[in-house]
Amino acid sequence: MDILLAGYGNIGKAFMKLVEKHGCSHNITICDLEYNNMDAIQYINEHHSEIDLFINLTGLRTKLFLDLVYKYNLAYVDAGIENDDAEMTSYDYYKSLLETKVNSKILLGFGMNPGLVEHIYFKNLPSKRHYAIIFETDKATKGNEIFNTWSCESYYLEACVNDKFISTPQNPYIVVDCPPIPFTVENQKREYLLIPHEEVFSIQRLSPLCDASMFIYQAPVSIQEYLLHNKISENEAKQLKNQMDVSGTENVGILIYDDSDNLVYYHNTVSHEEIFKEFNTNATCWQTACGVYLGMEMIEIVEDGTIATVSDLSIKYPDEIDKVLKKINFNIDTTEHYVSKEEFQQFIAQLQDKLEKSGHGNCLAKY
Repeated sequence: MDILLAGYGNIGKAFMKLVEKHGCSHNITICDLEYNNMDAIQYINEHHSEIDLFINLTGLRTKLFLDLVYKYNLAYVDAGIENDDAEMTSYDYYKSLLETKVNSKILLGFGMNPGLVEHIYFKNLPSKRHYAIIFETDKATKGNEIFNTWSCESYYLEACVNDKFISTPQNPYIVVDCPPIPFTVENQKREYLLIPHEEVFSIQRLSPLCDASMFIYQAPVSIQEYLLHNKISENEAKQLKNQMDVSGTENVGILIYDDSDNLVYYHNTVSHEEIFKEFNTNATCWQTACGVYLGMEMIEIVEDGTIATVSDLSIKYPDEIDKVLKKINFNIDTTEHYVSKEEFQQFIAQLQDKLEKSGHGNCLAKY
């Protein structure tokens, strides 16, 4: 299979390290303006007959490339849906993509979150009614530096600009004003933010027993505190640094609270230092690259005419996904009481109250 990899930043480089370490029989061409002065759109238009699979890690608008993918009937994988359409909500944009009729194979949101965290959820899907919370704690530190482990600009937009939302069976897109959320995690008081992410739509769409889904995130403390206490512009956010050689752990998973009062965390936890030694990147980029690697492997399994997220494939091909994750040493652990149950229940009660007062009624189930 001939693959065009567009975008050779930290995730692209981590993906290629995975390919080198775990093997790949495909021919991969790298296309990146900064790396080799190659423009992806121009390359596709001129060499589409030489491309079987297009992997998009550019961070540019998804539909910009999907138009070319549809035109030339290419297979496609990306690490996240990018929407810059001011006229459409995140949900409407997501829904319009998944409803598109295609002839090739389109895999959307094959990163970590969106991406592998969805498989963690469906692999541990409870048989009771429940809340599904994508829960991430990035403990990266590097002295006194203000930095992030991924795009500072994108984090700024998610944390400070874009609408925050949760998803329920009655309403997949409920905008909510949510202040920082205090949780005690591993005996340390931390502040988390409600962050807008499209994987909550996939979980809600495919899980009838899920009463609500949302994404709660603590970024590296240095950048999170900086953004919370300083009003800066998007251009100023662009000037902040991403760092690969950092200390601490990255912890991403799914926090499930069911109607029998069980609170369990299923997660992937990796050391930034250990990942850097082996892959010359941080754990955040490595996790995302693992999702991209999965997409590359699954593109040969799915049928023509498929447009899908990791959630869709996790339901249909769970064993095949587990086989790929085992190959690349992506582990899933289970921790009870990772978050204080009392604090979690308090957060849900406050959220319920806020939604009722804002006119959404009793849209969150009460256990």
